Amino acid sequence: MSKLIDAIEAKLAAEGTSVTAAAKSVELSLPSFRAVLKGKSKPNARGLKKYAKLLGVSNEEVTAMVGGGKKKAKGGKKPGRKAMTGAKRGPKPGRKAGGAVAGVIAMLSQAEAILGDDLAVAVHHLGKAQRSTLAMIVKSLG
Repeated sequence: MSKLIDAIEAKLAAEGTSVTAAAKSVELSLPSFRAVLKGKSKPNARGLKKYAKLLGVSNEEVTAMVGGGKKKAKGGKKPGRKAMTGAKRGPKPGRKAGGAVAGVIAMLSQAEAILGDDLAVAVHHLGKAQRSTLAMIVKSLG
């Protein structure tokens, strides 16, 4: 990233421009501009375009100054994850692959039956105390 820093510092010195004025001229926040100049931060994609505008160069040239390009994928497992050695993906033992779908279909048919029952729908709209009273009456019947 020092190439970008060197280019910015050279541009500011050549034009006699302050850091504040340079950041403002390309609509960068002063804290992020200073962080890049100190080497504490790396500009994002939008920021790179603004640095290119400031320096009067192409986006590709600024990306090269930063050392950008496509990152290589890191190999290995992610931290905090256990390796799956010999494990198979799929349904848990004793379950069928379509078990979840069958369960949803069964629940939908139960809900359909309840909604078709006028008494169940009427009870649903009662308050908690009324439902509790009704439950005691039903239990006493049998």
